Amino acid sequence: MPEPAHRRHIIFLILFLPGFLFLSACGINRSIFQKNSHAQVYDDFVLVKTTAGVTLSSLSARYLKNPDKGWLIGEFNRITRVRPGQHLVIPLSSFNRGGLKADGYQTVPILVYHNFSTTRSEKMTLAKDDFDAQMKYLKQNHYHAISLDQLMDFIDYKAPLPGKSIVITFDDAWRSAYDIALPILKKYGFTATFFIYTDFIGGGKALAWKNIKELSEMGFDIQCQTKTHRNLSILQKNESFKEYFKSLETEITYPQKLLKKMLNKECRYLAYPYGETNNLVIAMLKKHGYRGAFTLGREPNPFFIDKYKINRSVIYGDDDIKQFKNYVSVFQKIDKMPKKSSKTVIENQTIFKTAYFLKQAKAYENVDDLQRAMFYLEIAGALSPKDKQIAETLSRLKTTIDAKSKLSFQKGKGFYLQNRFEDARNQFLTALRYDPDFKPALDYLKNRLIPKSYISYVPGKNDSLKGISEKFYKDPDLDFLIAYFNALKSGSKPDPGKTLMLPILPREINPEKIDIHQEINSTKHLLEKKKYQAAIHVSDKILKIDHLNKAAIDSKNKAYYQIGMEMIQNKKYFEAVDTFKKISPGYEGVDEAVQNAIQKELLNAEGLLKKKKYDASIALSEKILSYDRSNNAAQKIISTAHCRLANGLLIRKKYDEVLNALNGADPADICSKKIRTALKLSMKKEAEVHYIRGVKHFLNEELQSAINEWEITLKLDPIHAKAKKNIKNARNLLEKLKKVK
Repeated sequence: MPEPAHRRHIIFLILFLPGFLFLSACGINRSIFQKNSHAQVYDDFVLVKTTAGVTLSSLSARYLKNPDKGWLIGEFNRITRVRPGQHLVIPLSSFNRGGLKADGYQTVPILVYHNFSTTRSEKMTLAKDDFDAQMKYLKQNHYHAISLDQLMDFIDYKAPLPGKSIVITFDDAWRSAYDIALPILKKYGFTATFFIYTDFIGGGKALAWKNIKELSEMGFDIQCQTKTHRNLSILQKNESFKEYFKSLETEITYPQKLLKKMLNKECRYLAYPYGETNNLVIAMLKKHGYRGAFTLGREPNPFFIDKYKINRSVIYGDDDIKQFKNYVSVFQKIDKMPKKSSKTVIENQTIFKTAYFLKQAKAYENVDDLQRAMFYLEIAGALSPKDKQIAETLSRLKTTIDAKSKLSFQKGKGFYLQNRFEDARNQFLTALRYDPDFKPALDYLKNRLIPKSYISYVPGKNDSLKGISEKFYKDPDLDFLIAYFNALKSGSKPDPGKTLMLPILPREINPEKIDIHQEINSTKHLLEKKKYQAAIHVSDKILKIDHLNKAAIDSKNKAYYQIGMEMIQNKKYFEAVDTFKKISPGYEGVDEAVQNAIQKELLNAEGLLKKKKYDASIALSEKILSYDRSNNAAQKIISTAHCRLANGLLIRKKYDEVLNALNGADPADICSKKIRTALKLSMKKEAEVHYIRGVKHFLNEELQSAINEWEITLKLDPIHAKAKKNIKNARNLLEKLKKVK
């Protein structure tokens, strides 16, 4: 009986390709598309096979209608550039608007610069070379400088941001920012915002309006920092409340009008001079159309930050690059998160078939990323619309998402009612991670957990503005405030049933009347009775009226110190450190107590390391570093734990996980160097095993199995020349066999 044609064809090719298995060539690039087109467009996503010349920017311009959103495609597909023949998924709707993950959430750092020098740095002046080094670090580490409008869309939960987003700002309008900082910004391609206080413009060391116009025309954002740079939060000496109120209005509205006149641009954001604000200032900003405002809090910003108290970090002249790196954190971990499966998400294999997306969906479900799991299931369903099992799996996942989001929300409400606001916030974030459109959770995060600057009041028939003012402010003469913020005429009668918004006045402006001498004696008695929280409360009452009262400050310090020492005795070391931070600098015994508390936690971390509880040891050491950034002992524990984790994974041949673990170890450690060397050798040996298997499959005419083994070979040893050549030629054989058939 004659041999089948395809068998004869294989034998013929083998005979005439004697050197086939031992030459080098390029790798595989197999298309899943059966049509000639390079894209399949669906309602919620696009599947694209890239061609030569295509970039992330050109893809986003075509499919997202915005060339600046290439980062979104890159981050979703875990790539930084496009190569011809790649298969990419392009989501067509906003994905993960709040930057939420199972172990935490995205944060956006905002940097503040003031003056610059070509030579040396001082407290508020940064040397040119230092600024260049900082911008270089941001560029090399793939940070995206974003505008304030982009930031505000993120805070308003309207749009996602690049994972490494940062805002660069300049305060006051120093001329040196134009002469020294601007060329460096342009060199690295970064945008920035210039906050100006208008009375400074045109001064000897300040920008002129022509410079500001140039900056605006270049695309840099110009925003307001008041008229005179006065502290908006307090009355000046001998200033009446009405004079203060009128001054606030001028400080806030004058720069708006001037920017409109000089640049024909709206002023939508304000940087508080000295970073200080109060509820009255915020109420006035809202009335006059400001979209957000900025303090000088040093923390990076999550999407649920109060948009009139957005944090910025001042970069001082004596900050070194190590300190600078601490200011640009883009992710906040949440403690006490449940452990998830350690199974890693499948890497993009450039093969778009239903089975691929089903595997992706399962992998993401295993790590509790249910939104992404559902997205991949929907792609699988679109590719195989008649597959009932996919539809059933999708329905089950939607039910799970609904149940988990509601459960997290209910837990959050329970914590909220117990005044456990941080725990409540974390549960509301979890609810939104499961269901990004869960409006009740968003309402708690954006409204109830953010202190209000207004009180709502519905007047009755007999209410007058003076009567309402007397009721809420204990002063009928503050009725003009109610009229101002509710667009009423002074002395008019409010409409019954129509809600009025009453700004909440800070106590330093509308203080409670107390006997300071009597209250100071009260704090002494409370301290003697060890009623420390009560002593703090009374001290705060005094300080709101007399903020420099030494007796009240001392009582408050003593109370916090004793509370902190009790926490150390109860082994609540981090809580103790947080308490000690509330004490005035230089208070006797505090520095020693803080170091004692941190040392106790270091001993705990070392104990966990000895017990081989590496994850717990790393988590505890990272928390220590969040309190003491330069703690070498904690850094050493982290490096050692990662190294030992990597060693265990290497024994089990989990090579990808070994690399992930080594990323947390100090590359200079001997342990890290040894494991990296052992990893390379082990992967090469493993690659050779798969290569030989591929040869055996090939000799048995099992071409696809041979290709699969050689692909594994290349994953383990990307420079394996024989495997590259074999794959190319084996694919050619398969194509020829198809033609013979």
